[in-house]
Amino acid sequence: MTPCYDLICDKSREISLINNTAGVLGWDMETYMPAGGIQTRSQQLAWLSGKAHELSTCEAFQKALENAEAEAKTQELTPVQSANLRELRHEFDRATKLPQSLVEKESQTTSLAKAAWTEARATNNFALFAPHLTTLIEIAREKAELWGYEEEPYDALFSGYERGAKTSDVADMFDEIGGELAEIAQLAVEKSNSIDPKILLGEYPVEKQQTLNREIAESIGFDFN
Repeated sequence: MTPCYDLICDKSREISLINNTAGVLGWDMETYMPAGGIQTRSQQLAWLSGKAHELSTCEAFQKALENAEAEAKTQELTPVQSANLRELRHEFDRATKLPQSLVEKESQTTSLAKAAWTEARATNNFALFAPHLTTLIEIAREKAELWGYEEEPYDALFSGYERGAKTSDVADMFDEIGGELAEIAQLAVEKSNSIDPKILLGEYPVEKQQTLNREIAESIGFDFN
């Protein structure tokens, strides 16, 4: 029995439910929600992000995590359980460096920025999106300073996607493979130019596109229920 580990998993599931709820609302915002709902929806998403952050950095979560780590020293965990604890600790340490207000601000700004970008792209008016972009860059810089870094500020952000990687590592990698990538890109352009673009023009009924998409989804085992 691992009661402490089970408890931290329960708390993590609660946070996951909040994030999943935000994901559904975000999907609706970008697909079916009328444009007039963006202000309220951005506030809803900001509140959910803030609530998830609050629960994942509160004293109760920290205590549950510490108890689970202590329990792991006296009881043998499975590899999956050990990995979960390691990841929970990593995410907790990163999350506690960010104030809830910043998390909520980023969420709301991102929602508003997406709506602005859609309009800016449709009207070819970058000025509609520029203020939101400026704010998002400022938030990213603030997060980098709070998380800390050794070389480039982006390293702190990069770690959220590829832990331990640095901007300089990626630059070195592309320096090494840049020549080959350029050759591949050139071949791709030549291949594209050899194809008659008229193939993209024509009548493609939505119903038949949906039928094709469904067949593809079924072929890879998607459960429609």
